[in-house]
Amino acid sequence: MFSMVFAGRYIILLMGLFSMYTGFIYNDCFSKSINVLADNKVLQLDPTVEGVFTGTYPIGIDPIWSLSVNKLTFLNSFKMKMSIILGVIHILFGYLVVLVFYKWLAYDARTSQSAPSLLIAFINMFMFNYNDPSSRIYTGQMVSRRYWCS
Repeated sequence: MFSMVFAGRYIILLMGLFSMYTGFIYNDCFSKSINVLADNKVLQLDPTVEGVFTGTYPIGIDPIWSLSVNKLTFLNSFKMKMSIILGVIHILFGYLVVLVFYKWLAYDARTSQSAPSLLIAFINMFMFNYNDPSSRIYTGQMVSRRYWCS
């Protein structure tokens, strides 16, 4: 057990770092944002004041939004758009996972030569190329492609 953990120590370290980064971004974008990298003394809307941070905020939501009048409108709009983007990504990867499992179950070693490519099927789905018979994986795929891309 120890040798397995020791051999994977860098993977465990990176998984911990990435989970902390993801938690920070999730907290900053979808929960209570915090001002980590900017000084509170210069956090104001007037850019002509000496010491105001004039560049792009390097990570997360810029804390200047906490002072603006339309803070709630901006944050709700941002969260709604991000939820839609993340939801669509989850749906498409979920569809890809279903296709992978279907391909595993539908094709075996004898029929693997005739198995269609999932990459080509996904590309054809987004290019609305429904006439390519080489990317057909299951019956009724054209109907489901139109549904997922509409």
